[in-house]
Amino acid sequence: EAEAERVAAEAPRGKLFTVFSTKGGVGKSLVAVNTAVALAQKGHRVCLVDLDVNSGDVAIMLQLSPTRNVNDLVTFRGVIDQGAIESLLTKHDERLSIVAAPVTLDSPDQASGDEIGTLLDGLKAMFSYVVVDTSGVFDDQALAALDRSDSIILVGTLDIPALKGLKLAASTLDL
Repeated sequence: EAEAERVAAEAPRGKLFTVFSTKGGVGKSLVAVNTAVALAQKGHRVCLVDLDVNSGDVAIMLQLSPTRNVNDLVTFRGVIDQGAIESLLTKHDERLSIVAAPVTLDSPDQASGDEIGTLLDGLKAMFSYVVVDTSGVFDDQALAALDRSDSIILVGTLDIPALKGLKLAASTLDL
């Protein structure tokens, strides 16, 4: 058992970037997609995770039609291993994969913060970089990503509501 823990501790760990804004329409998804694509073009293995479960645009922006999405995590009943994670991935190309947001709002089950956390931990072990596009609210899913982030990319525009939202987000993150 000690050997397994040592191997796990020495395994390469990818970096996780979370793209966040408290205001919609500021280009958060565009920044997330472009960050993931740029890292993949540099030769890194990248996974882009769309946690905007109500209006995620990542798959559409990359012209993908995923068959599985992040809410399918609930079907694994807490057993989220590498095989389960791989089944959720939609490949864009050999270096870029996504975990899509649901396409419809009528999903009966929503992945919990714990399930999202397990997914992100698994992805960090599988990819050089994990880029997360969030919904723009401090929900359990976003908090799971923010807690595991190596870097948080705050996105805003130069208007009063967006700047107010960024100030609130920054002070909340400081807590």
